[in-house]
Amino acid sequence: MYGYLLSDLAVLNEVETSWVMLAGLVGLDCNAQLKGHLRGACNNGATREEVLAVREIVIMICEASGMKRLEEGVVGGWGWRADIASL
Repeated sequence: MYGYLLSDLAVLNEVETSWVMLAGLVGLDCNAQLKGHLRGACNNGATREEVLAVREIVIMICEASGMKRLEEGVVGGWGWRADIASL
């Protein structure tokens, strides 16, 4: 299903699909996957500047929604457990 969802270009092109993936991965605190998808966005045609801009905008939206860097040892919470991956 993963490949099917990412390869369908009926609504979004490759770059736009990458931006949606970045938004979801930042918000879900999936740093390992985010690292690969940041590079993948460039491979799909986005510029480095675009990728970094999307990353920063998503972080700002998450922070405006109450997400923050969680302290070490905190079991629950809404935020990030480590620095957010970047290019």
